[in-house]
Amino acid sequence: NEETSSSSSSLRGKNKTNTQDDENHENASSSIMLTKIMHHLLLGSERATLEDTATLSERSKISNGYFDEVFRKYPTKDMKAVAAKERNEKKLKGTSFVYGELRFVPFACTIEKIKEELPEEGGIFGDLGSGSGKACFAAALLHPFTKVIGIEIMEDLTEKARTILREDWNPPSSLLWNRRSKNKTAEIQFIREDVTKIQWWKQCDVAFANSTCFDRKLMRTISRQSENMKKGSF
Repeated sequence: NEETSSSSSSLRGKNKTNTQDDENHENASSSIMLTKIMHHLLLGSERATLEDTATLSERSKISNGYFDEVFRKYPTKDMKAVAAKERNEKKLKGTSFVYGELRFVPFACTIEKIKEELPEEGGIFGDLGSGSGKACFAAALLHPFTKVIGIEIMEDLTEKARTILREDWNPPSSLLWNRRSKNKTAEIQFIREDVTKIQWWKQCDVAFANSTCFDRKLMRTISRQSENMKKGSF
């Protein structure tokens, strides 16, 4: 029995080591693949943006102009600095805390592709890891959602998004949605919260995550939670 127990213990240890080696190899392969993808995106981003812009609706093109105007005061490098400062002060580790942003045009193309499947009027859009709020503001311009909610764990980024909403968000009348004779955009709200600790976002019609830097654990958790979203949601 002792001999069997010892052998089993060695086997468990060996399996654990092999598993760790496999994970390390997989992580390395993932990093190489991500590097290649990012390299391809960076090289082709300008050409792709021009091609994608040509396919957008006229309203989305106008929305793009207003969106760029709003965020001209908040360049990416400044938002990255805000995030880095908080990460360093709070000693937050891991890639999931790395700041990333979306481009309006590819996001608009995505919304336009699923638009026919969304409620004609209303619905809820949720951004899981909303940063400075770019996806939320874009979503409010691109579809007549009733509510647009950004969920962000970083306190300073949440405050920055609230500042933009309070001080800079004032779409022109041409970009307001006509809802039963009331011209307006969605109600936008930014919440400081850990998306893994709350469940209510499963009520969203669209739950978006700019997840390039999310680690495997966070992706698994979001994936499990999204299984409880209602039928027909994205």
